[in-house]
Amino acid sequence: MGSKARGMSFDTTSSNTGRLNGACTLLEQKLNRELLWLACRHHILEIMLEAVLKSLGPSSGPDILLFVRFRKAWPSLNKEGFKVADDPILQKIGSRNVELVLSFAEKQLDVFQPRDDYKELLTLVIMFLGGIPKNGINFMAPAGLHRARWMAKGIYAIKVYMFRGEFKMTKKEEVAITELCMFVVSIYVYHWFQTPSCRFAPRNDLKLLKDLKVYNKVNEAIAEVALKKFSGHLWYLSEVLVAFAFFDENVPLVF
Repeated sequence: MGSKARGMSFDTTSSNTGRLNGACTLLEQKLNRELLWLACRHHILEIMLEAVLKSLGPSSGPDILLFVRFRKAWPSLNKEGFKVADDPILQKIGSRNVELVLSFAEKQLDVFQPRDDYKELLTLVIMFLGGIPKNGINFMAPAGLHRARWMAKGIYAIKVYMFRGEFKMTKKEEVAITELCMFVVSIYVYHWFQTPSCRFAPRNDLKLLKDLKVYNKVNEAIAEVALKKFSGHLWYLSEVLVAFAFFDENVPLVF
């Protein structure tokens, strides 16, 4: 198999990317040739979301304490007492963006999703924006919420927001959850579900940079935190990876 390997996808941890003893470097040495380095965009987006979450209010330990409280309170909550995004939030997101996100989430539910939590996040986004998923309104009980579990932060944030009338929060917590939901819905969801295709990577990386710049008008502090964290990972956008754009049908032939 080693003779057929041409590239590798990896999390951007130092144990993988270290210049001297990183797993990627050691693999190239073992195979005695250079390989294509394709950093996992999902991992990078999770790092970015983690930074945004910390900027809104750090939580000690591996779990997020607000989400722990919510999970414990879930059995006693009135499941019909949820509330969708209120008008000020929808106005900040923008009517056109709301329509685009709703359309995108609905289309993603029509294609294969490798995990149930991917489907759950898409369903919650639709409900958050006031839409009704094809399978109707339904809430799954909160599952594991360790920081290492992808999707958990976005799923929990939207659920907490939608049950804000049933679940007690401080004013600071409610503001933080609202801002996190807006970021997840406006920026995060689209880019998360575009990452599996390496040929889309150059266009999506550039789009994410542009989207974060535009998000400055919605929340300057969050946009700056996310942009700083994402910019620290731009080393992986090499000349070789840019060439993937030639195979992306969404890139126009003429600018």
